[in-house]
Amino acid sequence: MRPLKVLLVEDNPNDALLVVRKLRDIASVSRFDQRNSLGAALVEVWDVAIVDLKLPGINGKSAIAMIKEAHPELPIIIITGSVSPEEANAACELGAMTFFIKDAKLDGLDRVVKQAKELHDLRIQALRDNRLEIIGHMTTGLTHDLNQILQVFVSGPEILRRVINERMDGMPEEIARVLDVMESTAKRGAEMSRQIATFVRGSNGSAMKAVPIEFILGE
Repeated sequence: MRPLKVLLVEDNPNDALLVVRKLRDIASVSRFDQRNSLGAALVEVWDVAIVDLKLPGINGKSAIAMIKEAHPELPIIIITGSVSPEEANAACELGAMTFFIKDAKLDGLDRVVKQAKELHDLRIQALRDNRLEIIGHMTTGLTHDLNQILQVFVSGPEILRRVINERMDGMPEEIARVLDVMESTAKRGAEMSRQIATFVRGSNGSAMKAVPIEFILGE
């Protein structure tokens, strides 16, 4: 498993060093403490962001807003020496996942970072599964309507053959070829529609289902 790539917004070098040491077994940490440098860093891809709310160089809330604008789904952890419930709630409303109080050892930070990444991955997978399920429902409806349309072209040539044979002395070759092409093309379209419906349902004929994150975590 590759090391996580952690974006750290922290002005205190000593505190940043503690974070780096605590996460050295699971992550590569890059520190930023100015608006310009943070903005340039946000063009890169990150796994987790850690933000100190008490920053002289850039306001912590502004940093969270910048990160969320560039990476809406990126998990953000607040890390600060002290935070009031109001400040924590405000930061979480901006998009932070949780907060972590600084201490001399930062015990548990590595666990919190790993959990943030795991929850993020589960959420993204759940969104993808839900999107696939929606596409499946749409495709099922589309193939049903398409089959209704194609049925006219599948059954129409046979009706036309019977009517023409009844009213004319034999079937003109040109008309016969046109009816054959219409019939074979309609059958090919119906088969393609059936294959699409089978693919959406899955090889065993059952529709794909999204699994709630709560169910996975409860195992």
